[in-house]
Amino acid sequence: MRALSRSAIFVALVALSTPRSVRCQDHSLASLEQRIVLLERKNLELEQRVRDLEAVSKGSPVKAQSVPTTGNWRDIANWRRLKRGMSMDQVRELLGEPDRVDGGGVAYWHWGKGAEAATVTFIADELAEWSEPRR
Repeated sequence: MRALSRSAIFVALVALSTPRSVRCQDHSLASLEQRIVLLERKNLELEQRVRDLEAVSKGSPVKAQSVPTTGNWRDIANWRRLKRGMSMDQVRELLGEPDRVDGGGVAYWHWGKGAEAATVTFIADELAEWSEPRR
């Protein structure tokens, strides 16, 4: 009889603790999945950088590096990826379509208005300079 009551108490304790642990596991699982995605993305970026460095050390030209984009000109991280000499298509892929374009030998692309305005300047169809949007 004593063993039966101990078993019943044990089963009751396990049953009471199960919902709480399941909720914690769900939260932990979502957190782990998010970390896995971030780590996989970082791994891909690092592998690309290693390939580029190996190509340079072997003397072969580096292929145009693919830039992960959000296409959002308001994202400061995208502005920090800009490099002189980028083509108009590369800038468009990174920042999205400009709101306004002033063309000619020197082209100015504009995003936003007022305090958050940002511009990109192209000379001979290559990125020459830019001003980030203000935060």
